[in-house]
Amino acid sequence: MGSWRRNLAFRLSVVSEKETSNGQKPLAAGFTGDVAEETSVRARAKSAVHHVKDEAGMVAAHAVDHPAATGSAIAAVGLLGLAIGYMLGVSSASRDRRWYR
Repeated sequence: MGSWRRNLAFRLSVVSEKETSNGQKPLAAGFTGDVAEETSVRARAKSAVHHVKDEAGMVAAHAVDHPAATGSAIAAVGLLGLAIGYMLGVSSASRDRRWYR
């Protein structure tokens, strides 16, 4: 028997041991929500900060998983910024053709 089959058999036996007499699995997670929803500004700001931190963590994890794509995206944004800066500089330049002025 292969090692993956032994592992699968072990996992299935562990799952079957956790079932109760009526066939349902026990709920070990506990209560994870709030009793009353908070609507204060502080609670909403705290929630927003939590969501921003979660998103930043996901972006950082993606950057670690895909370094080539991250580098390409950073280079593309840099080139776009350079092009926009160049266009703004050219558009705000003096229209006078004399170079010595």
